[in-house]
Amino acid sequence: MDTNFCFCFWSVILQEEALSHSRHSRALSDAQKAEMQLLAARIAHERGQASQRATGQALEANRKHVRETTEMLRAKMEEVEHLRIQNQADDRERADKVKSLVGEVSLYAFEIVRCSLTRHHEGEKAVWQNPAISMTVSRFN
Repeated sequence: MDTNFCFCFWSVILQEEALSHSRHSRALSDAQKAEMQLLAARIAHERGQASQRATGQALEANRKHVRETTEMLRAKMEEVEHLRIQNQADDRERADKVKSLVGEVSLYAFEIVRCSLTRHHEGEKAVWQNPAISMTVSRFN
């Protein structure tokens, strides 16, 4: 065999092997970069999912709080309505009691109270004075 041919053959083989090593190392480098990008994307995806879960949990907690607050407000409104109705009934009973008491007062007692009041004029108002009763009313005609 020709040494020149052998040298060329070995040279081609070495070049192909070097080229193959170069391609292999480039492929390894690209694979490592792709793997790093994949890991970064996976981490970003997991962070996004965690954020989404946390936001969903906060939303549910807020909805629960709103439901509870609305229910408490509804209960308080019912209580207020009940107290308002009870107060109206008490006012009606009180008015009936006052009417029944006023009906029992005799004209003689009314005259005694009216005569015990002394009338004083102060400008445009008249002041009725009694130790037990004091009131200011508009000028009488």
